[in-house]
Amino acid sequence: MVTTSQGQIIIIGPRASGKSTFLVALASLAEKKMSWPIKKVEPLSGNSHRLIESANNTLRQGLLLCPTDISLTEYSFRVDIGSYSLIDQKTQSFYLNCADSAGEYFDGLVEFRDEERTQKFLLECSISSGLVIIVDGLSPSSKDNYYRERIEIFRQELSNHTYENYRIAIVISKADQPKIWNSLKDLKGFFRKAFPLTYELLEDWNSQSEFAIEYFACSAYGMVGNSFNPNCHEAGGIKVPNAWNPFGIVYPLYWIATGKINQNLQFAEVPKSSIFIDKKTIMSIGIFSLIILSALALLGLSSQLQNNNSTTGDACNQTWSDEEEQLKTVQEKMVNNSDNVNQNCQKKLDQLLFSTGINQAKKGLVPVAIDRFCRISASSTEELVGSNAFISRWQADENWQTMVNKQLQITPNCPAAK
Repeated sequence: MVTTSQGQIIIIGPRASGKSTFLVALASLAEKKMSWPIKKVEPLSGNSHRLIESANNTLRQGLLLCPTDISLTEYSFRVDIGSYSLIDQKTQSFYLNCADSAGEYFDGLVEFRDEERTQKFLLECSISSGLVIIVDGLSPSSKDNYYRERIEIFRQELSNHTYENYRIAIVISKADQPKIWNSLKDLKGFFRKAFPLTYELLEDWNSQSEFAIEYFACSAYGMVGNSFNPNCHEAGGIKVPNAWNPFGIVYPLYWIATGKINQNLQFAEVPKSSIFIDKKTIMSIGIFSLIILSALALLGLSSQLQNNNSTTGDACNQTWSDEEEQLKTVQEKMVNNSDNVNQNCQKKLDQLLFSTGINQAKKGLVPVAIDRFCRISASSTEELVGSNAFISRWQADENWQTMVNKQLQITPNCPAAK
């Protein structure tokens, strides 16, 4: 497993552009069964779990979300992405710390730029790891100057700081609508025609700074089943809750976190039976899979599996110098082997989750630490988290103690929190 952590990503844009719905759609993926390329989306904080409640109690009921509170609200997620290659089956996990900003901030940038509240908002954006700028793809051309003026303010503010790997994702929302859907293969061309002044500013900014700017499109509602019928009412709200399949949500966040373009993520959230998956791609993957499977059979797959079983015992009963690698191995083998092996390995897995969780917390990667502490089995939680050894390590560093304790208090269904 390759793990990537990222600082705060701030979601900005005008009112009613779809910022909060974007995040609720992301949280809703936690309840969907997915296999590739997105394997799993896991909320890591209390606020993130409340987004799932909003998904079920509001959007799935065909209702609209309430406007975002004026303060920045933070959400944490872990996302597991499968490998590009059918040969290299590594999973890449990246941790997201997103903040949803109220549309009033973006709308008021020009008129209220010198106010303390606006200055604080701009400072938050300047010290973040990247921005997701949500642009309503159905905005009239008269909105072009509106976007240009506000993005120019961000350009001026960010030019006062030195950055490394700072990325700005321009995300065109409402991509389920025909006007945008038909332009998905050329989003820069669509944006250039729809917002020429803003596009010119962004391209000039991109060419003269160390920032990276990329264009994406998403739909928080998706299409109805395998049709090209948008799954939303004209006034907003899901039309067919049982057919809710947002798309393009993870893609821009993955790019900001890793700097990598993975076009498989454009429709990764949509069920693989959907019409959105290109037929040629399906045929290519199918043929290539058959070739790989045949090759594995010729090389003696059964012998390889036996070797894996023996390696499992080593990983579960010995101490490795690289705990992260050992944790990865134990987790993979527990999934692939018998219940008996799983029982033998559970204690070692809990110990590794505990020790690596402490190390991650000390590095400042609190969401990663919380994820690991909360995955310790209930039978081992008291022994590990309540042990004198843990308490002494806990008290030795008040900084990470406070951060972890704060997050644990708002993390539901977590044995370690008790």
